Amino acid sequence: MFDGYCGRWISAGQGAGNTADKRMIAAFCTMPVALAAAFAAGGTVSSGLEAGLAAAIFTGIAMILCALTSLGLRPGFVGIAGIAAYGAGIALAGYGAAPSNPTLWTMAAAISFESWFVGRTGRSAAIGMIVGLLVFAVLITEASPSATPASPAMTALLTIIYIGTLLARAMHVVRSMTDKAHPSGVDDVENAVDGVVIRLSPDGVIRSLSARAPEHLGVSRQVMIGTPFMDRVHVSDRVHYLGLLADLRAPGNDGKRSAAIEVRLRRVGGETGTHSIVFRPFRLDAVAIRENGVLQGFTLIARDISSEQASREALRRAEDEAENLQISKNRFLASVSHELRTPLNSIIGFSDALLHEMLCRFENEKQREYVDLIHRSGTHLLDVVNAILEMSKIESGTYRIFPETFAFGDAVGMCTGVMGHQAAKKGVVLCDRISAGVGNVVADRRAVQQILINLVSNAVKFTEKGGCVTIDAGVETVKNVPTLVFSVADTGIGMAEDDLTRLCQPFTQLDNAYTRAHEGTGLGLSLVKGLVELHEGTMEIASRPGEGTVVTVRLPVNGPRAYRLQEQKEEAGTVVDIHRIQAERRHDKQEDERERQAYAQNRKTA
Repeated sequence: MFDGYCGRWISAGQGAGNTADKRMIAAFCTMPVALAAAFAAGGTVSSGLEAGLAAAIFTGIAMILCALTSLGLRPGFVGIAGIAAYGAGIALAGYGAAPSNPTLWTMAAAISFESWFVGRTGRSAAIGMIVGLLVFAVLITEASPSATPASPAMTALLTIIYIGTLLARAMHVVRSMTDKAHPSGVDDVENAVDGVVIRLSPDGVIRSLSARAPEHLGVSRQVMIGTPFMDRVHVSDRVHYLGLLADLRAPGNDGKRSAAIEVRLRRVGGETGTHSIVFRPFRLDAVAIRENGVLQGFTLIARDISSEQASREALRRAEDEAENLQISKNRFLASVSHELRTPLNSIIGFSDALLHEMLCRFENEKQREYVDLIHRSGTHLLDVVNAILEMSKIESGTYRIFPETFAFGDAVGMCTGVMGHQAAKKGVVLCDRISAGVGNVVADRRAVQQILINLVSNAVKFTEKGGCVTIDAGVETVKNVPTLVFSVADTGIGMAEDDLTRLCQPFTQLDNAYTRAHEGTGLGLSLVKGLVELHEGTMEIASRPGEGTVVTVRLPVNGPRAYRLQEQKEEAGTVVDIHRIQAERRHDKQEDERERQAYAQNRKTA
């Protein structure tokens, strides 16, 4: 009830919620009661009228002080006025009183404590001490030895009661400060934290540690409390630790901003239980504790990250090994390309010359059969090597495309011309149905031709005699982007839905008796998918067993987005970029031309 009464005074003014003002109101309200006890113990009030007048005067003073506090008028001055009025009341009670009155001396000596109970600062205690000394001076000079002392029993009782109130309030203050620094239930929270909770003073000295500190640091909490935490940090990490505290001390950090670093902390006792000293990696999450803008200390949570650091190190080693493996694979493939292509070109060229009987006539058909087998095997092996190299470039991100404008119908015509003989030899009908709206497309011509050839080759391979393979093409608008949509459909063996999810993985072929009867590396569709994704397109496969397969490819008509942005820069006048891009294109075309000439020369030589 008394607390609520004091709170109503505070809520009426500007200091709502201020605990210091609330303590001041409580002190002012109890001041008349304390002074009444002082007057009773001093025996200076001899009549009921005088007692009532004194009570009214000091009660009125107390109400005025409460009103001034409620209005928020300089609480420091109001507090000084209140402690001065309290001291004056005790001095007045002791004026002309017997010098042997213990109650008055006790109350005078406790004025500094009364002031500190309210202000909780050294300044308030100093002011109370000054007032107490003045009251002592009055009691010493104005006490009358001839005065009749009050009842010894009453003064003893009042003294005991007053000392009891001092002790009770002191215990309450200590308990509230302890609860504030270490709230109830905080041990349970700290034990639940996967680490050590450390509280430091503003200068970095350990004030308290959670119960898990010996488990992580190998030293009891009593030994560590009162020592600088920096002593437990590795010498080479102390700069980072001091930088952490400096950041938290920086102006503008109101305690809400936290910081974290990784340091090595000293631990007594290794893994074998010996008393050796080891340093283990910890992550420190720290926050500054402030009260009324004044730095009170720091709270740190230290978590052992030895396993996490070991995992990071293992991941780094695995990444290095994977990178080295990729480099080794690329070097191996480059060596294979160089070492295999040269003899394969000779094998293919000489076998082709023998097939055409350019050097000599065959004496029997077995010779022609053997030479034809050599020619077909060499051609197949060369195709396999080229497919592996292109797939490796796509996976490593080194495959480059050079978009240009060309007629998509020309690419389809080239594909049907190349694959038409193979389809006719197997008895499969190959046809194309290109919409009239399909014109030019911006893409890498060689890549688009490779996509068409791979798709048609697979369709012809898995279509029985009398079947049909059809190339369809049209233009659609997808998300306001003109898109070329073309598909290759067949009436072949088809695939189950479960097989479609793994079909585009490199070196994957469906494992059944019919498909395994056909040669191939399983790179065709994975290579197509990689080339389509390089053009920022999509590929879809629909199939049913025994009915056939439809592979649909969507490519942006105006080329990949990166190419379109580059074209915009070129149109804006970036002459240097235009020259560089044109030079790169000429260089690549020259390289392709040199490869074709080398191949033709080998065949001619053969």
